[in-house]
Amino acid sequence: LFQGFKLKNWEDVDAVINCCQRVTIDVSQTEKIKLPRHAVAESGRKANINVTRSTSTQQEVKQATKTYGKASDLVNNIMDDIRLGKAIDTHSAKEVVSEAVDSMVRTPDAMMMLTRIKDRDEYTAQHSMNVAVLTIAFGRALGLERERLEELGVCGLLHDMGKVLTPNEILLKEGQLNEEEFQIMKRHPADGRDILSSSGGLFPGAMDVAHAHHERLDGSGYPRGLYDHQTTQWTKIVAITDAFDAITSDRCYQDGRSNMDAFRILNKSRGTHFDSNLVMRFIGAIGIYPPGSVVKFNSGESGVVIETNPKQALLPKVMIIRDTEDQIIEPRLVDLADQVKIPGGSEFYKIINTLRPNQTNIDLHELKKQGFLMDAL
Repeated sequence: LFQGFKLKNWEDVDAVINCCQRVTIDVSQTEKIKLPRHAVAESGRKANINVTRSTSTQQEVKQATKTYGKASDLVNNIMDDIRLGKAIDTHSAKEVVSEAVDSMVRTPDAMMMLTRIKDRDEYTAQHSMNVAVLTIAFGRALGLERERLEELGVCGLLHDMGKVLTPNEILLKEGQLNEEEFQIMKRHPADGRDILSSSGGLFPGAMDVAHAHHERLDGSGYPRGLYDHQTTQWTKIVAITDAFDAITSDRCYQDGRSNMDAFRILNKSRGTHFDSNLVMRFIGAIGIYPPGSVVKFNSGESGVVIETNPKQALLPKVMIIRDTEDQIIEPRLVDLADQVKIPGGSEFYKIINTLRPNQTNIDLHELKKQGFLMDAL
């Protein structure tokens, strides 16, 4: 153990998790491996998505903001149409997802940052778009080709449309649902399947995801109590991205938790609720400090992760916004990969913690509204 050993499979990772409090990874000895079968396109062709950045986050953020806003407006319009008994505009849904895929291929950080800007009052629309973005990012990390990414994005965008038919007094209840209310809530997957089925123009996988995204591997989910082998790979993927965004979002009955808390919850549910391999791949795809994360430094200052570092995941670019007294300061961009020293000291800047939304005075929604994030870039 002291000489080190290779982690060859997820069972090895589980063993390390169970017995080690701290692990050092020598990335220089990492070997390339073939992706598992489920990670390649169903057609058997090689993935055609380039996972390197083609534009900077600064160039992409404005376009990503337009696409994200367009998609959020579309979701609101779709929900209004459902309430009026109209069919979903599936053509527009596919179009906006295609634009999101374009943005993610060019520079994923810009769109990912927008998923962290939460508005409690716009939860359903934002959740739908966030799950679409997270699902596209996940599929991209799995090496899926563009057509599959667009399918996954549509699945994420429309997975929760059945909630439009759930009464607001249940959907927006601040306390815990009683048994009768929970039974009503459990209808939304079947309602979503019916809504998508009646709209036309969607591939069958979208209906499967809407109907089964709350199913769990051990049969404890709803509405049908399906087991692992009874759900599709697309459903397993969206179940993870749906849970992650729900955990990290402010809801009427709970405050959002940090991405690290969400990772711990997902990790604890590996193999019982969520596919074990996919959870670990998702955590790797999103990263420890995804764009939009609010972090605290060893200097006492805090800021927002603006851009990740594909080669050094623990050393992102961070925009420092608040000083050691938690007072707003002129934004300053620090690239941790450059080993920047803390002013007046000998230590290098180092992230010591990620903060929940309710643990910080940094309001990403307000910063976006004021154009502060873009100006800082």
